[in-house]
Amino acid sequence: MESGRDIINGAMLPRFANKNVNIFGKIVDVDPNGSFVQIKTTDDVQVKVNLQHPINRQTSGWIEVQGICTGRGINASDINMFENENFDCKSHNELCVLLQTVPNIWKTSNQDDGGY
Repeated sequence: MESGRDIINGAMLPRFANKNVNIFGKIVDVDPNGSFVQIKTTDDVQVKVNLQHPINRQTSGWIEVQGICTGRGINASDINMFENENFDCKSHNELCVLLQTVPNIWKTSNQDDGGY
């Protein structure tokens, strides 16, 4: 079973070192060997993403990265690529802030009544 991961933006990286994270960014550069990509996150932070499996084709567009945060980058365990150029960065950043500032955002009942 997969453990949870935090949805973050680039500015939040240092706070999530050694934790499972999910981050979105636009690909700005691909290593010639395909072993890493540079992305520009939704809040305009450049991040190096180390890939488990090299990319063997020219890649552009948006990428969702899941993996372990190194503090300044990500060691990716999974990636999803999107060709859509119309990603709503402002709303995504607002989501990241909301998820990290509202305590127990997913809690649906009081612990006192036996809920989780």
